[in-house]
Amino acid sequence: MIKHIYRMFNKLRFKQKLVLSYIAVIVIPIMVLGVYSYTQSKSLLGNQAKQSIERNTAAVAENLNYKIERFNSFLNIILYNATIQRIVGGKYSDYVNLSRNLNDFLSPFFNMVISLNKEIKQITVYTDNQIPEFGSLIASYHRVEEEEWYKDALQKGRTTWYYDQGHLFAVGKFPTLFTGTYNSVLHMSFYEDKLFVSAGELLQGYGVLVADREGRVVYANKAASGIDIGQMPDDDNTIAHIGGERMIVIRKPISQAGWTFYSFVPVKQVSQNASSILRATLVVISICIVILAALVSFFARTMLHRIHLLNGWMKRVENGELDLRVHSASQDEIGVLTNRFGNMLLRLNELITAVYRNQIKQREAELLALRWQINPHFLHNTLSFINWKAVDLRADDISYMVTTLSKFYRTALNNGESLISVRDELENIKSYIDIVLITSQFGFDVVYNVDEEAERYWMINLLLQPLVENAVKHGVKKKAAGERGEIRIAVRVTGDTLQFAVSDNGPGMKEDKAAAIVGLQSEGYGLRSVNERIKLFFGDEYGITVRSVIGEGTEMTVTIPLRTQDNIVKN
Repeated sequence: MIKHIYRMFNKLRFKQKLVLSYIAVIVIPIMVLGVYSYTQSKSLLGNQAKQSIERNTAAVAENLNYKIERFNSFLNIILYNATIQRIVGGKYSDYVNLSRNLNDFLSPFFNMVISLNKEIKQITVYTDNQIPEFGSLIASYHRVEEEEWYKDALQKGRTTWYYDQGHLFAVGKFPTLFTGTYNSVLHMSFYEDKLFVSAGELLQGYGVLVADREGRVVYANKAASGIDIGQMPDDDNTIAHIGGERMIVIRKPISQAGWTFYSFVPVKQVSQNASSILRATLVVISICIVILAALVSFFARTMLHRIHLLNGWMKRVENGELDLRVHSASQDEIGVLTNRFGNMLLRLNELITAVYRNQIKQREAELLALRWQINPHFLHNTLSFINWKAVDLRADDISYMVTTLSKFYRTALNNGESLISVRDELENIKSYIDIVLITSQFGFDVVYNVDEEAERYWMINLLLQPLVENAVKHGVKKKAAGERGEIRIAVRVTGDTLQFAVSDNGPGMKEDKAAAIVGLQSEGYGLRSVNERIKLFFGDEYGITVRSVIGEGTEMTVTIPLRTQDNIVKN
């Protein structure tokens, strides 16, 4: 494993090795320190949040204890009030005194207690004394004698809190000091939401649940709705899975009612508060990394600048810029390497120049051999004799044909020179076209469009004749019967280049064939030879391009640089 890592490291570039070294030395410790700081801060924040939840829960539980203790006091005040006991347990021979006691004392007293305590919904005395029921204040025990809480109240004799079928109430039995043998029970019902309002105000965002001693839910806020009381832990302060989620659960007893108060908060909600610590940690780490990146960049530019410079020179040479001059005044290893590369480039240029000249000479030799296949002197004498005989016989068409042919060969041979003016090259191609028109009985039309400025430039000769020959052979001669062929020859100056365009209205060819036709080997002196001559003489960016559309025709374009007689390269 270590050997594999070592081999991979050796394959990296020097800058990458430098960056990795800085990362190993600086970034990793910074990251470890940042993660440690964040973890510790998050743990501390979690403990603080847990303590805060516990304090709030204890405050709410204490508040409920206080309220219940206060209501227990009110119940005891009522239960042990001698007047109320006499009213409830008295024997009445007529109802006048009862009505006076109820209207003048009991009803105002109960209403006062209810008005002073907004949490109390109703106060009712259930008794087996045979006194008539009085509104909601006095009721017969028959109404509740089957209720479990009523039976418990008679047996226990102490104040007890109950939650049954959505109703929250407290029950206490009147002592028999003044009630005699009658059993009377005080029933005080409460508004649930008002009693537990402090839990909702102080524990916003918490889940709040209150259970009685039998494990029945007395109160649950919206956040605790649907929670099974059986999931609540017995521990006072712990983390438990409730409803499929990890919760911080705080458990507090409400001793005055015999209830258990639970508050719980999702752990992830507490963790969200650590986002500020995370952001601060990330900011510090980012600043350190930015500073590190700046230092690495500075050292990289300082140490690797000349290596990058040498690499740039090599890329330029790789892209064909062989005339580049490379030299360094530095005496260190990089300077020595740079100078050796420069010397190697000079030697390479010399070899390329030699090979290039040899290729040009080889092509020119091939062309010269082609020219010398015809004996110029013999050909001139023969054509002159034929022209004299044609004039003597008054055969003007033969005389014109011979004169044109003589003119064509004179410009084609060009006194053995490979360079020719554009004007003479055009004269040569016009002579060639005139001969072809005569031999084809003027079966097509020719249109010339020559930029006069172009005639003053020079070029290598015999570039256009193969193009025109192809336009005739594969273009106008393949027109359908009855259709007139046309060849257009255009010469124009475009920027710093000279363009010759030979187009026909023949049948055209497919795109792939048009793209490959310049590279095809043909008999005689074809397009391939012309294209190679152009590239050898002027460079690879020049040559022949072919554009053709089926049914519309073909256009062949020769592009060469602008050269005058003074600055064109001669062999």
